Amino acid sequence: MARKVLSVQYDYNFALFGIISQNKDYRLCYEINKALSITLQKTHNLLVSLPKQKSNNEFPMYYFENDTGTQFFLVNNKNEKGALLPEQKVIDYLLIIKGPCPEDVKKQYEKGLKKIQIVLGIYELKPETLKSKDNLLF
Repeated sequence: MARKVLSVQYDYNFALFGIISQNKDYRLCYEINKALSITLQKTHNLLVSLPKQKSNNEFPMYYFENDTGTQFFLVNNKNEKGALLPEQKVIDYLLIIKGPCPEDVKKQYEKGLKKIQIVLGIYELKPETLKSKDNLLF
């Protein structure tokens, strides 16, 4: 009997920004809401099983969806047990934008984020190149 192999393809087609900020997540969320004219709100924590941990690890998360169906997620990259993206330990927060987001709109978002005074650095990351990219699938 022939064995069947199941092949799974994941969609990493989303915009991802790494944010460096020394402030608390709720403070950064407030500033992002003002800068991008969105309304991020606290939602359930992102639950991830990290390879070196024997239990699940929780990362605070904020969520907003606009009229066009674009979804925004602000997720802490770090907590007391480790990092969501261990290869990006310098990054404090991740802004994930899923759905319709043309390149010019993405550049506007990046420009708006750079204007926030409490943001020390903003970096566009390519999800498909990250070693722990599967942690971003939710």
